[in-house]
Amino acid sequence: DATGATGGGDVLIGGDWQGGDHAEYRVFNDPEALREAVSVDMAAGARIDASATERGDGGTVVLWSDIKNPSSVTDVRGTILARGGSSGGDGGLIETSGHELFTEGAVVRADAPLGEAGLWLLDPEFSLITQSVADGFADTLNTGTNVTNLVAGDMVWASGVVLTKSSGGDATLTLRTTDAGDIIFESGAKIESASGALNVVLDADGRIDIASGVSFITNGGYTRFRAAGNDAEDDSEEEASEEKDTEEKSEGDTKEESDSGSKDSSEESAAAVNEGAQAGANDSGVSDSGATDAQPDPEAFVVMRPDIRLAGEVDVTSETLGGEVTLRAEHIQLEADSSIDARGGTGGGQVHLDASAGEALRPEDSDAPTETVSRIQAAGRINVSSGGGKGGRVKIEGEDIELEATAEVDASGATAGGEVLVGGDWQGG
Repeated sequence: DATGATGGGDVLIGGDWQGGDHAEYRVFNDPEALREAVSVDMAAGARIDASATERGDGGTVVLWSDIKNPSSVTDVRGTILARGGSSGGDGGLIETSGHELFTEGAVVRADAPLGEAGLWLLDPEFSLITQSVADGFADTLNTGTNVTNLVAGDMVWASGVVLTKSSGGDATLTLRTTDAGDIIFESGAKIESASGALNVVLDADGRIDIASGVSFITNGGYTRFRAAGNDAEDDSEEEASEEKDTEEKSEGDTKEESDSGSKDSSEESAAAVNEGAQAGANDSGVSDSGATDAQPDPEAFVVMRPDIRLAGEVDVTSETLGGEVTLRAEHIQLEADSSIDARGGTGGGQVHLDASAGEALRPEDSDAPTETVSRIQAAGRINVSSGGGKGGRVKIEGEDIELEATAEVDASGATAGGEVLVGGDWQGG
C-alpha cells in the first residue's frame, strides 16, 4: 500500500522506470540506483496500490526484469493501481517489462476521474498480441488509462484478435517498436471502440503491414501511423539471386508529434528515420567532377517493400466532426481493398499521407549511387465527406505519387466541398 491523500507513492520492483534509462519518468536521479532483476513474478490475488486518495496524482509502479537479458521473465497476474485523486489529480505511471512478459489476468488502472489519464507501459523483447492480451488492454482502456506496448523487435497482432473498448471515456492505444522492429496486423484483426474516442498510434522503427480484413474503428478518435522503415529488400532476390543489397539507408532523428492531454505524450520521443542521401550531385544535377547526372528513372529501380502497407479499413467517422488519420513513411501503399473513412456529420475529417522523407533506391544491375525517392501508391478509397457540413481535407505529399484506377477520394459536403491536395497546394503554394 503506497496510497496517499495528496499523491500516490512509488513502488519499484526489479528496477526503476525503463531500467533507469528514462530520465523524465524514473524515480531516482541515479539510473544505476537499483539492481535489475532477472525474474519478477506477481501472483493472482497480489495487489499494489500507489493511488492518490483525495487530491493528487497517482504514483509510479514498476515491475521490471532486465529486458536485455534473454533469461529475464516478468509475469504479472495481480492488480496494480495508480489512480488520480477523487477530488483532482492525474493518473500515475505503471510499467510491466521483461525480455519475456506475461500479463494475462492482470488488472491495471491508472485513471483519473477529474484529471488526465495515466499510462500503462508494457516493454517485452517480442510481442504477440493474442486475444487474452488484447482483452487485458481493453480492460485497462475502458477505465480511461492509456496503454503503450513498446517492443525492441517485432510486434504481431494475431489473426482474428479483436480489441473492443466498451466503456469509459477517451483513451489512447500506442504500439511502438524499436531496433528496426515491424508492426504486423494479420487478417481479421480489429481495434474498435463503442464508448469514447479511442486514439490509435502505430510507431514502427521498421515497417507497418496491415492485411486485408483488418479494421480500426475509433469512434471519432484519431489514428497516427509512422514507419521509419528498415533495410530495403530487392524482390528479385527471391527469383534469381541470393545476393544481399549492401546499400544501407542513413538514419537521423526526428521528433514525433506528441499526444496532447495524455502522459503518453512524453513517450513520443525522438525516433530514428531513414533519410537517404543522394551522392555526388548538387542541386543543378552536375556532379563534383563536372559530369552531368541523368535524372533517375523510377521504373528502373528495384522493387521496394512499402514502409506502410494498408489493405484493411481505418474508420474515424463521427456524428460531429470527422476524425484525423495520418500515415507518415517513405513509401506508403494503399491497396485496392483498403479504405480510410473520416466522414463527419457536421464536417469532414482530415487525412494526411506524408511521404516527404525519401527512400534510398538503387538502379537494377548497377553500381550507381542511391537516389532518394519518396513514394505513395494509392489504389483504395479515402472519404472525408460530410452529410451535414463542409467536406474535409486530404493531403498527399511525396515525390512519386500514383493514384491508380481503383482509387477514390470523396471530399464532398452538404454545405461546401472540401480540399484534396495531391503533391502540393494551389500553384505550388
